[in-house]
Amino acid sequence: MVRNWVLFIRFILSKCAGFRFSLTDLKMWQLIVSLNHHHHMKIKSINRELCGENSIAVTTDPKMTGQVYEKFRQMLETDEQLGLYQPTFAKDGTLVFSPATFPPGFRENIERLLSSAESFLKHAAGARLEKSDRERTVKEQVIQAAAKALGVPIE
Repeated sequence: MVRNWVLFIRFILSKCAGFRFSLTDLKMWQLIVSLNHHHHMKIKSINRELCGENSIAVTTDPKMTGQVYEKFRQMLETDEQLGLYQPTFAKDGTLVFSPATFPPGFRENIERLLSSAESFLKHAAGARLEKSDRERTVKEQVIQAAAKALGVPIE
């Protein structure tokens, strides 16, 4: 949470320092807002149409993306209790588990891994935005210094 406030303060200070508003700033603001809402992925329902004799299709909230599925699958492979399940991902964001028998605590453990995968990806995106913002700030400082030294305006 402290990191979120640091990002927010940097964002505000960059606006006060006279930098132009950019798409990166908008993305930074969206990231700050999204990080402050603690979303945990939940298994929302069973999709009867996609279930089979030995498989159960579940929908999640929020809807699962391909990136979250890939990270979730990587994390699942290393999990001692859940590693035997090999879920597949349907285009509509549905997660299909085989076999269709579930031990006690299965839902909670799956939701924990789903949330961890989603969180990992959000933090990675935040780190990329932060790096981009630092690079933009350095570039702007170089441009400002050059304009001052040369005595010319910036277009």
